[in-house]
Amino acid sequence: MKKKETDIKSRDIRIIRIYFLVLIGGMGAANPFLNLYMSRQHFSGAEIGLVISIGSVIGLFAAPLWTRIHMESRYPIKMLSVSLIMSGIATVLFGYQTAFLGMAVFYCLRTLFNAGHFTTADMLALRAIDGTRVGYGSIRLWGSLGWSVVVLLTGWMNGKFSIRSGFFLYAAMNLIAVFVLTQLSPQNRSASAPVNAGVSRYFSGIVDLFRNPALSGFGLMTIITAIGNLGVLNYETIYLDKLGASDSIIGVACMVSAVVEVPMMLISDKMIRRFGPIKVIRTSLFVYSAVRLVVLLFPSVTTVILMRALGGIAFSLLTIGQVVFMNMTLHSEKAGTALVIFTITIPTLINILLTPLFGSIYDNLGAGWLYLISMSGYLLGALIYNRYYQKHPVFKN
Repeated sequence: MKKKETDIKSRDIRIIRIYFLVLIGGMGAANPFLNLYMSRQHFSGAEIGLVISIGSVIGLFAAPLWTRIHMESRYPIKMLSVSLIMSGIATVLFGYQTAFLGMAVFYCLRTLFNAGHFTTADMLALRAIDGTRVGYGSIRLWGSLGWSVVVLLTGWMNGKFSIRSGFFLYAAMNLIAVFVLTQLSPQNRSASAPVNAGVSRYFSGIVDLFRNPALSGFGLMTIITAIGNLGVLNYETIYLDKLGASDSIIGVACMVSAVVEVPMMLISDKMIRRFGPIKVIRTSLFVYSAVRLVVLLFPSVTTVILMRALGGIAFSLLTIGQVVFMNMTLHSEKAGTALVIFTITIPTLINILLTPLFGSIYDNLGAGWLYLISMSGYLLGALIYNRYYQKHPVFKN
């Protein structure tokens, strides 16, 4: 690689790190508090689940659309910038809704515009580090750093002013993210080669991915763990509120995992180089199972916070492991589509079908059942995942 190209690569990697810091940091200002806001408008768990399900329907179709735009549009960064701005506006307006219809409408609009933000960020990162020795974890850790700082600030702001404060902060962070994107080199601001993959063809590609022997075990594990973890994912902040945690404490709870993720992202890179992504992913699932079991046995605000810190280890291992696994298994263009399917489409389908059910479980049986189901899902996913790759020696690490 020529020196000029190396310099451009190095500069783009620095910019992508800042982008992750701002983008995921901004998510920390809003994402942990959306369901809490609905709960404080006296929505039941089932009603919150219904809003999430409706939004998930939108996200199901929006995610592949934004991915296709990013790969095929002549101006992908401009389109991404529009989506960031519109997502910020929709989030602020969501914070002024009190009726079910208004809440659902602006939740859906928010989902429509932000459905592809995670995946397009991953695609930008993988393109920037292609041909270098830079690990994905060294980029992703900046997102965790941004989240840990912003979510703690948001918890304080929400307690000091109102829960809408974080929604305004989210919009402001998205504007900063737009500016950061403009600093990328022309190579990283242009689209990939056209892949001729419309939304309908994208959904038919889901079946093809599950026919791939290298991915079918991963896909089965994704389905099982996504079902199991759905309740805790959507209702844990509400559970903390019911346990008596203040907004500032909820901010701390949402922050501790990200603090742990900062060093763990780099450690995950090293673990993957030494052990391979399959063993790293498998380890993360067993750690998640242990985290859910401890909260189930010793429910309290302190326990949830401590286990969220331990969950940061599992999250780092799983996040870095799955991105590296996809990038090693598929070509870069297909890896982007596969990431959308496994990290967005499958969880979104499960959201659509089961979130109201988990809301009813929370309303009628309590949060303990959500942790029991989550623990069982991670444990079963780990056992099936382990057994699957033992039967396919070519994928052993």
